[in-house]
Amino acid sequence: MGIDEKQKTFDNYSKSVNREADDILKKFEVGVKRYLYNRKTKQREETLVKATPEQLKKAEEIVDKIRKGEGEKPDWNRIPGSKGMGEYSYISPEMLALEELHKEVFGKSGLKRDGNG
Repeated sequence: MGIDEKQKTFDNYSKSVNREADDILKKFEVGVKRYLYNRKTKQREETLVKATPEQLKKAEEIVDKIRKGEGEKPDWNRIPGSKGMGEYSYISPEMLALEELHKEVFGKSGLKRDGNG
């Protein structure tokens, strides 16, 4: 693999990481719609769930660390929230922190459970 090919591969991974980082930060900032059933009115009500300014700042700090490549080396860990025996992947402490923050804000996991971390 030549230098040009290595640079192209690095650029592709970099674009992918930045795209995913932008998507997750947008989700924390803009929020997601949730529909809850109100028993009293017998109707579904739309609510918007999004991060507080403090949670958004924490997410930005974690994501910036990942973007800069300053995170710790991923460890072989069980995928959080997985139920299967073989659901393990290489997960960095930063991704676990982002996962916990995602659960705190949205009430559910944000990691993909396809073995890709």
